[in-house]
Amino acid sequence: MQSTSPWYKQVWPWVLILIPFTSVIMGFVIAYVSTSGKDSLVIDDYYKEGRAINKQLLKIEQAQQLGIAGNLTVQDGEMVFVLDDAAQHDGTALTLNFFHATLKEKDFDIRLIRSSDNRYHANYSGDISGKWRVTMTPFNDAWKVQSVFTLPRADAIRIAP
Repeated sequence: MQSTSPWYKQVWPWVLILIPFTSVIMGFVIAYVSTSGKDSLVIDDYYKEGRAINKQLLKIEQAQQLGIAGNLTVQDGEMVFVLDDAAQHDGTALTLNFFHATLKEKDFDIRLIRSSDNRYHANYSGDISGKWRVTMTPFNDAWKVQSVFTLPRADAIRIAP
């Protein structure tokens, strides 16, 4: 003779109910997570950014014409940029913009000041390890040079258009 216990006292109906119930709950969790945070990597005004691309390309071409290139060393809290001898730049300061590969809140700028030996120096503090996209511009923003590299690094980093 078979035992006739109610269905809710059996294990298998609860397992079968739990599978779709878990899927519905996970769907709500995924929907909440995807809509609650702000994506800092998304640009709000694509049209404006698109128009600025041509201006940026002209700045890179200007750097190529002037022969702007050099080596950047980053060690012991100091950054030193040495321009090549052929470079035609007579400014007193350069700006380095560091853009982190994934985290916008880690982005920062450093002003390099020219010394008497035609080197540009700046001190920095904090942890700058990781992958960086760096742009270098003069004070008047007439040209621009870009590079991508990973820090820390013992050798000099070549920055050229």
